[in-house]
Amino acid sequence: MTKPSILQIGIVGSGYTAEDLKTLLANHPNARIVGHHSKTLGQEIEPEPMARQCDVVFGCGNESSSQQFVPVVLDAGKKFIDLGGSYRSKDPSEAFKLYANRDGKNLQSAVYGLTELFAEKIRKAYLVANPGCYPTAFLLGMAPFFNHDLVDTDQTISITAISGYSGKGKSYKPVGGIHAYHVDEHRHRPEMVQACAQYVGAQIKLAFTPHVNDDVERGLETHTVFTPKHELTPEEIHAIFCDMYDGELLIQYLRDIPNINDVVKTNLCQISATVQAGVIKVIAMIDNLRKGAAAQAVQNMNLMFDLPKNTGLLSTYPSHL
Repeated sequence: MTKPSILQIGIVGSGYTAEDLKTLLANHPNARIVGHHSKTLGQEIEPEPMARQCDVVFGCGNESSSQQFVPVVLDAGKKFIDLGGSYRSKDPSEAFKLYANRDGKNLQSAVYGLTELFAEKIRKAYLVANPGCYPTAFLLGMAPFFNHDLVDTDQTISITAISGYSGKGKSYKPVGGIHAYHVDEHRHRPEMVQACAQYVGAQIKLAFTPHVNDDVERGLETHTVFTPKHELTPEEIHAIFCDMYDGELLIQYLRDIPNINDVVKTNLCQISATVQAGVIKVIAMIDNLRKGAAAQAVQNMNLMFDLPKNTGLLSTYPSHL
């Protein structure tokens, strides 16, 4: 496919992620927004005209709106990046249970859009399922260990995570403080299990406890604890991160603990890891609306149209590898 010099962009939905996406695309040298469907904003465009005028459509609305547009956009030979969860699970019954997905025809063709892990599949995709914010941080922090077969998958991996209240959507009303939620089962947990299986064939046991911080709008951190197959020194851990992320301008491995203020309103992911009492503790921090949503969607768009992955996303970020 010959890549167009200026991509014609459509957006479906509104809310925090759509707002950040519009901001990023407005500064993208190869993108122009030509259509925005949002019932909330009183801007309605039917799927057929959206598909005709756009090269790629981003789904930022609820699950039903993406499923309304995806079949039409794909049938027109155009591309779709879904920032919701409709197309993440490969299990049709789970996709229906978690996201009310009724579009079984396109579910299996969707590519999981964690850019650093599945780049080659994303390049060839017409439908990309943008990952959830918690899975993005968890997987970026753990991928180097899985790559080197260092995770004892007989032992449970434990994640404690905290997100700003924007992760709960525009309708959520913060009341202050930090609150655990969906501790029995959060729909990002099976997504993380599936992604590990897709990436390295690892079947993991995962305990996940998410929290919302009602005192901050954005920013997300995951604290992951796992048992390694053998002891690792800090120098060895640093080396495996360098091996995987050398040249990744938007991923930084830090010797010290990351500071959430350094990633908020950026496209960065900062990671650190420490050894304690026979386990490894991995901290990963992102902006839940950027690398956890809109910025990753732009990276996926770039790959799908043969553009450099970080086009429109780079600022002057120091390397910490």
